[in-house]
Amino acid sequence: NSVFTHIPYDAQPGWIAEFARLLKPGGFVLATIHDFDKLPESAREAGWYEKGNDRGLHNNTYVSSDKLVEIWQPHFEVLDVDRNPPQQAHVVIRRN
Repeated sequence: NSVFTHIPYDAQPGWIAEFARLLKPGGFVLATIHDFDKLPESAREAGWYEKGNDRGLHNNTYVSSDKLVEIWQPHFEVLDVDRNPPQQAHVVIRRN
């Protein structure tokens, strides 16, 4: 729970590919993420932002809903991206 909130943005596609390798077609993943509405204005065009990188693997990664769809879609169908629970968001995806 709440792992993708701390995985560096550049490492996320590799983890997503690993989920795709492990799940059979039709399998589901529910991943929690930081609330994408907390992206700083300066990072909105890029669609992602990291802070706390000096803390190693406990950095905080924020990804916009559009960017989430972009990085998950090569392997998964994105079924839902929602701001819930409070301060977090989640993505529900199904393996292609």
